[in-house]
Amino acid sequence: MDRIFDTAESVCVASVVRTALRAVRDTVVSVARAVWNWIFF
Repeated sequence: MDRIFDTAESVCVASVVRTALRAVRDTVVSVARAVWNWIFF
């Protein structure tokens, strides 16, 4: 039972981390694009 719980927990953590990384990446892309536009336009 513990092994099943650990697996479910790790899957949940992995999905949360993946979502967080996606949000961070989107933020970085948005900031980079804004800076790029500010410099070159």
